[in-house]
Amino acid sequence: MRFKHAGPVIGTLLCSVALAQGADEENTEVRKAIDKGNEQYIKSMKAADAAGLAGVYAENGARFLDKGKMSRGQKAILADIEGLFKKTGPITVTIDTQELWVVDDRAYESGKWSYTFQPHGKEQTRLAGQYVTVWQKQKDGGWKIIADMAVPKE
Repeated sequence: MRFKHAGPVIGTLLCSVALAQGADEENTEVRKAIDKGNEQYIKSMKAADAAGLAGVYAENGARFLDKGKMSRGQKAILADIEGLFKKTGPITVTIDTQELWVVDDRAYESGKWSYTFQPHGKEQTRLAGQYVTVWQKQKDGGWKIIADMAVPKE
């Protein structure tokens, strides 16, 4: 049995494979950029560098906090983080990206996080959970956080 129209079908399949490979390559590049941003986040938290951490966020980025509160914009995020460091001191952070979806100029990252810190005169504390972070491609080609939130536990 011969397939009369196999040429167009094979062409469509090859085109689909090529598009998927292109998307994989784009996702790999975006993942590298986001990993770099997460490295800066981790390094800044460990050094109690509020300015370095705020720099991971876009100018109008938002950090969603507990009980419906948020910090919006780098200046507000900087002030929020400075207040956090006064309470905790340096924070050792782990970030485990589990999923990444890239749609146009945005990347949606989800995963697990943990913070370990020891306030002066107190016992070491470890907090952990899941998160969702939305990254946006910037005019300079870099990626910055536009929304960052822990996923509340039930």
